[in-house]
Amino acid sequence: IPVADAIIEDETGYYVFKCTVPVKDMDTEITAQIVLADGRKGSEVTYTVKKYIDYMLKNDEEYADEVELVTAMSDFGNYAATYFADETVGETPELPELSELSEEDLAYLENQQAVISEDTKNIYFGSSLLLKSDTILRHYFTKEVEIEGYEVKTKGDLYYIETEGIPAHELGDKIETTVVVGGEEITISYSPLSYAYIALNREGVDENLASLMHAMYLYHQAAQDYRQPTTNN
Repeated sequence: IPVADAIIEDETGYYVFKCTVPVKDMDTEITAQIVLADGRKGSEVTYTVKKYIDYMLKNDEEYADEVELVTAMSDFGNYAATYFADETVGETPELPELSELSEEDLAYLENQQAVISEDTKNIYFGSSLLLKSDTILRHYFTKEVEIEGYEVKTKGDLYYIETEGIPAHELGDKIETTVVVGGEEITISYSPLSYAYIALNREGVDENLASLMHAMYLYHQAAQDYRQPTTNN
């Protein structure tokens, strides 16, 4: 990462470099090392997101405002690691039953149902949520579509578009997408939690996927509460 891309703190003068970590890799070691223009190298520093979470939880008086958020993030990471490895990875925390959620929370999830143009003429194929590298919402189509501001890509016989980098507190914000095919418009109103709603309510869904989506919802809820502590869902 070039120094020019660093954030310089006003108070300390420190150079801060960001590293994007997929949710499933919170326990994966990240090694950083300073390399100077003349080839000299500094010491290697190794850390994980999980170590930082554990530090905050051990110092919960200092980080009282963050405890709920980082706990939900840690749970989400554990369930993601389990889902993508297709096996139990370490200890996965027990999540509250959906039936134990408040009526307000259940209504919030109910409102996440996707809204698709009724007459799609089998052009809209479906949507998926990708979490391996980033939080990405993907819509598939059976025909090539036109849409401003998006790159239309292909996978097999399908065409798709993506919305990337959706932060935790916006996982419930529906993204309205309108594509054009042969002069006709198809509108899709869909959020990452729209995908979660399907996984949590459809029979026969893989148990690990349902648990992952449940943990994602709780993480989203904690992120909202952290940013707006007086605002309910």
